Amino acid sequence: MAVLFFTLRFFPSNVWNRISAFEEIGEEEILGIRQGETVSLTGTIVSCQTKQQGKETITELILNHITFISPIQNHSTNQIDSNFKIKCYLNEEETVKIGQRVAVCGAMDLFKHATNPGEFDSALFYQNRGILFQIKQGSIRGKSREYNKWAQFLDSVKNRNEVYLSHYLEEGNAAVIKAMLFGDKEELDSETKERYQKNGIAHILAISGLHISMIGMGIFRLLRRLPIPQWLSLLLSASIIVNYGIMVGFSPSAFRAIFMFLLYLLSKVFKRTYDMMTALSASMMLFLLLHPSYLYDCGFQLSFAAILGIAVLLPTFVTIIPIQNKFLSAFLTSFSVFLATAPILVWHYHEISFSSLLLNMLVIPLMSILLFSAILLLVLANLFQPAAVFMTYPIRFILWIYEKSCLLSESIPVSAKNVAAVSLWRIFAYYLVLITLTVLVKTKKKKILTLLLIPVFLLLFWQKNCGFSVWMLDVGQGDCNVIFSESGKTYLIDGGSSSKYNVGEKIIIPFLKSRGINRVDAIFLSHLDEDHINGILELLKEGREEHIKIGCVFLFSETLNGKEEKLKEVKEAAQENGITLRGMSARDVLRDGDLTIQCLYPKKGQEKKSDNDTSLVLEVKCRDFQALFTGDLEEEGERELLQHYGQLSKNYTLLKVGHHGSDTSSSMEFLTWANPKQAIISCGKNNRYGHPHKETLERLEEIDCKVLRTDRMGAIEVNLLRREGGG
Repeated sequence: MAVLFFTLRFFPSNVWNRISAFEEIGEEEILGIRQGETVSLTGTIVSCQTKQQGKETITELILNHITFISPIQNHSTNQIDSNFKIKCYLNEEETVKIGQRVAVCGAMDLFKHATNPGEFDSALFYQNRGILFQIKQGSIRGKSREYNKWAQFLDSVKNRNEVYLSHYLEEGNAAVIKAMLFGDKEELDSETKERYQKNGIAHILAISGLHISMIGMGIFRLLRRLPIPQWLSLLLSASIIVNYGIMVGFSPSAFRAIFMFLLYLLSKVFKRTYDMMTALSASMMLFLLLHPSYLYDCGFQLSFAAILGIAVLLPTFVTIIPIQNKFLSAFLTSFSVFLATAPILVWHYHEISFSSLLLNMLVIPLMSILLFSAILLLVLANLFQPAAVFMTYPIRFILWIYEKSCLLSESIPVSAKNVAAVSLWRIFAYYLVLITLTVLVKTKKKKILTLLLIPVFLLLFWQKNCGFSVWMLDVGQGDCNVIFSESGKTYLIDGGSSSKYNVGEKIIIPFLKSRGINRVDAIFLSHLDEDHINGILELLKEGREEHIKIGCVFLFSETLNGKEEKLKEVKEAAQENGITLRGMSARDVLRDGDLTIQCLYPKKGQEKKSDNDTSLVLEVKCRDFQALFTGDLEEEGERELLQHYGQLSKNYTLLKVGHHGSDTSSSMEFLTWANPKQAIISCGKNNRYGHPHKETLERLEEIDCKVLRTDRMGAIEVNLLRREGGG
């Protein structure tokens, strides 16, 4: 794999060009077509799914062999490389078949790149799957009569069996079994998916070697009982399992399992010994030659790493600790997979589940019973439906055990830990230590081998304190500022958006996890506008599940005693999760070593003004660094602030520009007093308010202040070592 990777990466070939072609994709256009522009094209249907979104029925198509109907400007051809695909959402239900050639018209929609550390990068995700862009609100203008009859037959078999699962099982249970047997995760609710992921058992939702071995070996052994030659039994088994792969889609795990099973059958034909490592390596290299970009895919990496753990690490541990009972055998198997996959989970998800060690000891043995019951349910549903209902009981019972086990695991305080993103050299060193462990096992020096496991964990879980820094996250039209102190504490100032949905779940929490944060010591809410608090509300409610403890939340003292509806939501969320709410007003100070966070405005007992003009104004100091965070303070509030502090002019290192750069904030008098070297504006790209306004930018330019903007730069970091910002 290493040879293949370096060959593809450093000696460009036509195979690698399938990936590098994406470098031409900009954020606003692709192939000369701009975001939102109407396009007309033809393509061949690779897959077709009908989904229910609320009251609407949406048809999702994956197309390849794309040709644009109208010529593309500045391009010599109107065809897209056949290795690329597109996704198309039709605005009405259509009767189409796999393999049909269709003419589609709709609005171009580009996948978005992540603009914050830890944020899910949908553009990269689809890039790895060879999907170039998507079309929204599409409609079919024409379709061919010809289609792929066999692929359509397999798809109809899959759909019919999914209908049976929905008929015999409850919605949630049916969704889990559909994911396990057919790789269809569309119906899985996010709560179940996240629960399995957080507890380290998400692998049961993928087509795995256990599925293939149960189906393939079951068919093979059944055929061997018939009076037919062995070669025919092998051929029929191989044909069925390959068609199963076509039906469910050749995901990395399915491809690996099917290819390894076929090699096992070939070993029977040629009467050779089946070797797991040979089969694993061959399947890995073939898959990467076909899909090189999958090398960076989490599913691909986990699938192969788990088998490597069983094939390489497990025999090593068995040599060190001879297995004497089934419990120890199950634990060593789980531990081997845990060690092999831990760096991958940290790299992609920034968390590690220690409870998965014990959970997998329960989950994996029950998987055989669960799969057998699900397969038998479908067989009976197709042959003798009255008997099928009896197979629902073991399925319900095992999935109930899984759910309760996950809930019990989540209630344990040390069941999981957020781990900061680790560098590639640390991951390389981690695996090098494991390889050394397997090599030295022949020396039989058990004490030395056991000691080698200590640096393995240190390499992965040791986190260096990077010192003081200030981050402004890109939350679109909203505010979110994060402060990391030299003592290792974390503080948030606001967190919300009016242009991005679930900003807490999708941006704030992933960012904190990417930094290995397991505790936020204090949150400051400047005021209660949606674009400053809706992400914080999500953090208050979901922080415990994400292994992030919240110390306390500060609000303006007079606001804390108010009766606003939003205040009730904050109080309820805090109370339910055991979080303290505290009032804050002018001259209140929070100290943390060299760091001080002082409230400058508004003063206690101040008459209630507009929400914006009673925003908390916070001064953050760390040695020679000074920053001012003004919330949505407008000119009236700025004047009151200057009445108290105007006699002492400032020289702030950093100014968080008030109200997203509105022309009603950042008056010339205020800017002259603050005299910032740098100003950060948090606003959404092409927002409907026109932020930041031209007048505000001109005033900042007049005082010779460098302006940094989240709508153009993404997340911005400022620290004591380099204050030029970055994102």
